[in-house]
Order: sequence, then C-alpha cells, then structure tokens
Amino acid sequence: MAIHVQFDEKLSRLAGGSSETEASGRTVRDALIQVARAFPALHLFNCEGELRGIVRVRRNGQPAPLSEAVEDGDTLLLTVG
Repeated sequence: MAIHVQFDEKLSRLAGGSSETEASGRTVRDALIQVARAFPALHLFNCEGELRGIVRVRRNGQPAPLSEAVEDGDTLLLTVG
C-alpha cells in the first residue's frame, strides 16, 4: 500500500529539501510514524508519542485524525502553523 506524503515549505526544509515521500500503513498515524523515522528532523511527534500541535494533516484535501484509515493512493499533506 503506497501513501503519498507531501510537505509544506517549512517541513520540506527540515526534510533536507524533500517535498514529498511515500509511506504505508493502515492509519494516518502508521504512515506518519514511518515519515517521522525517515525524517527525524521533522519532529512530528512529542515525547508522549502525540502529534505536535503545530502539525496539521490533510488526507485527500480533508482534515484527518490520526486514527483515520488510509488507502492505497491516498495523499497526506503535512503543514505547520
């Protein structure tokens, strides 16, 4: 299952200039954990394992909770602000 993950400009800089990546998983959280491991400088999660409050996630253009299921071909957009 391939989930397309895009970063806004700020996150792209923290990701070493990458504006997108691929991930997999059953939920938004699963995919973001993969992204966080691949790009630790993003600091997506706090010490308690919760998504940082400044990070916004959209799945296929709609706000998405971490528990939401993802499907092959979905796009997640990560922004800060």
